[in-house]
Amino acid sequence: MNELSELFHRYVVKPDRREVWEWAAENVDFGRRTSFRGKYDVNNVPWTREFLRACNNPLVREITFIAPPQDSGKTKAAETYLAFRICTSPANCSFNTTTNVKSEAWSETRWEPMLKSIPKISEKFSDNRHEKKKRRIVFKDGTFLLIQGAEVEANRASDSVEVEINDECYLWQRPWMKEMHDRTSAYRDSKKVINISVGGTKRSELEERFLAGNQLEWHHHCPACGKPFDYVFDHKHPRCNIRFDLTTVVVHADGRLDLREFKKTIFVNCQSCGHKMGYDRDRLRRLNLGGVYIAKEPNANPSIVSLHVNAFAIGREPWDEILEPWVRMNIRGGVFNPETLK
Repeated sequence: MNELSELFHRYVVKPDRREVWEWAAENVDFGRRTSFRGKYDVNNVPWTREFLRACNNPLVREITFIAPPQDSGKTKAAETYLAFRICTSPANCSFNTTTNVKSEAWSETRWEPMLKSIPKISEKFSDNRHEKKKRRIVFKDGTFLLIQGAEVEANRASDSVEVEINDECYLWQRPWMKEMHDRTSAYRDSKKVINISVGGTKRSELEERFLAGNQLEWHHHCPACGKPFDYVFDHKHPRCNIRFDLTTVVVHADGRLDLREFKKTIFVNCQSCGHKMGYDRDRLRRLNLGGVYIAKEPNANPSIVSLHVNAFAIGREPWDEILEPWVRMNIRGGVFNPETLK
């Protein structure tokens, strides 16, 4: 009986009812291994809280998260959810990026440091060292994690998985996403498909999956009137509120840009009261702590959640630096993809 009890406690995982960020605060310590430092704290990336909530919601089947590179922490949030599932609710999983080369790089530079940040996850590894490879890990309970590139047709037709994370989707060609999603068909009532990316192009599979959801947009509360406002760059859009004076840009003979005066003209205004705000990193940090997502399509299929956060809202990169590529192309008469700014 003692042996049976020991086996039960060793291999049967009790469901963890906490939110993912609550579990991570107790179990994840990045130390100094990554750009994230110390104990996991969702307040450092508050716009990921709703993403993690959707990942942990048993009624949600698909999540698409569009956010800027580097500063948004979207991939780290997906990695945190993956670790949470391995530790608390094991399932056959896959992490898919564009190519096999990139997937191997992710395994070495992102996933290995992540594993070192979570002592509990090492308990899940098989005693057989051959079961843990860069792109294939089989755990003690028989579940596995596949790390693959979407460009390879055989990977898109690989093993069925219950949890699927698709990274860098803006680089994927049609029909890679559909074929990857089809790998979760055997788990129709429990699957979790997570698409993470920067903004993609119009009429792409990524845009289609984003538009299929409720299209949650990250908002701040105006310091003046208290009403929520979002960040809209498209000057043809009636809610556009990111403004600047392009005529203040100085172009030197050697092609260098002087943005010192241009920087002073950049502001965002509240769409309700018109209150103007320039770039202020500390103020944006405070606004993010009280930020909220508002759905553009609240009546969408509740099993599909989509989220977008604008780089201007995150605030870690000065606004003039975000705009510089657009300014450079505009001044030179080139063509710039506005999706980059979205």
